[in-house]
Amino acid sequence: MGILKKMKKRAERDYMPDDVFDPVEEEYIDGEEAQDVESYDGEPYDEEEDSGEVYDEDGEYNGEEAYDDEPYDDDEFYDDGEFYDEKEPYDEEYDEQDEEDLFSLEEELRQERVRQWTMYLIFAVCALAVIALALYGSYVLTNRRLEKQQAIATVPQESPAPIGTLPTEETPDPDAPVTAVPTAAPLTYWPMAQYPGVPALESEAYETVLDNGLARVAVPSAAAKGFDTYVDTLCDEGAVLIVNTSRLSVLLLNNVEIHLINTNLESAVVLCDEPSLSWNDPAYSAFVLPADGTLVRVSEGLGADSRVLTYRRAFITDALNYVTKLMQAGWSIQGSLEPVNNQFAVSLRRNNLQITVDYFSTTEDYLVKLDYIG
Repeated sequence: MGILKKMKKRAERDYMPDDVFDPVEEEYIDGEEAQDVESYDGEPYDEEEDSGEVYDEDGEYNGEEAYDDEPYDDDEFYDDGEFYDEKEPYDEEYDEQDEEDLFSLEEELRQERVRQWTMYLIFAVCALAVIALALYGSYVLTNRRLEKQQAIATVPQESPAPIGTLPTEETPDPDAPVTAVPTAAPLTYWPMAQYPGVPALESEAYETVLDNGLARVAVPSAAAKGFDTYVDTLCDEGAVLIVNTSRLSVLLLNNVEIHLINTNLESAVVLCDEPSLSWNDPAYSAFVLPADGTLVRVSEGLGADSRVLTYRRAFITDALNYVTKLMQAGWSIQGSLEPVNNQFAVSLRRNNLQITVDYFSTTEDYLVKLDYIG
């Protein structure tokens, strides 16, 4: 017990403030005497050992073992009852897990690149297949057209008959309807010899059919794209533009009527210089006929008593004057007369007779149709 008291006294001296304990005189300010800490019961006090018990430097009893004076390692810390050294290498299990995650990420990136390249290859193969099919189709069509052109017989024109004349060995009946004449094989060139005053249309190919002053020259659709330029060329040569639409253009050059046809079914240049025709059928004497223009063809219409007359070299003013003449003669007009782009079609009636004037409206010609109605 004496040792405990000494230790308590010593602790109070070491930790008591200076204003309370006087270390020189070794007594309390409150008057109590301080005990001598140098000896106990006449015996000097052993600071290290007493009765086999050990105390730490601060005077605290540690129980059984001496306080370990070995300096504390700042690089170690207590974790779950064990000292852990921060400088020790990381657990191998975590390292393996990180390596597996990194490997999985690289594998996913590699698979994504493979998928992308596969898609690119499929797209490229499809594009090449489409291009190859297009080229093959173009090649087949070109070969077929070349074979067709080579198969067309070329008919030499050694002594062409004068344009606008009829054969001398027979005289046609002026009152009989004109029937179609079998045509010769098409020519593979522009009919310059038959129509020397008409400039040629630039084209890679021609299929020309001649028929008694009428030449129908079929051209590729690519050549039809140059019709506007061809119209300007004809006008520079002195042609008069009668009708001009995207479907049909009609010009008159040196008494040759020129039709430029551009439809989904046909691209052609028609040169019209047929001989004039005199027609005087008593069965149609009640009908009033046009005074202007040149009659070149008479054909049957839809009915047995129907006739269709084709006229050339007539302007729109000539056709309108003809309609006015019919109205003045007592023919009643059906509908309204409204020309558009110098084209119109109108019907007029008197009793059981009907006349239809079609000026380049529904067909490529100027037609006058004569009909008996019930």
